[in-house]
Amino acid sequence: MLIFTRKGEPGAITLAQRGRVTNAINLALFTAAPKNAHIRVEQVRCSPKGTLTVSATMGADAEMLLLFKEQILEAANRAEPSIVDVGMNEQWDKLKMFREQWRMEEFATCLEAENGLVVPSPRDG
Repeated sequence: MLIFTRKGEPGAITLAQRGRVTNAINLALFTAAPKNAHIRVEQVRCSPKGTLTVSATMGADAEMLLLFKEQILEAANRAEPSIVDVGMNEQWDKLKMFREQWRMEEFATCLEAENGLVVPSPRDG
């Protein structure tokens, strides 16, 4: 997953704006990446606090996307001027929780709200 750094204190952006950023990035990747690489991104996501994230489509990963960091950043900034940088977010190998008991639904809701994540439910699979 890639996370975008935005200037100022930007809030959430609309679905249409996220679509423009997604399309701009994919067009830039189509032009820059080898045609047989199929390196593209899924829909840009936005947390309620305005954090923008994007994941690579199946068959690619964030490291592959960052090979085209300059093109991604330029395209994203043209579509959403508040975007000033892009990088990989942290990867957690293990999650440890201390002193507080959480119900899984509450935990998933907090992760989704704070980090723009989509946490699958056991009922989903």
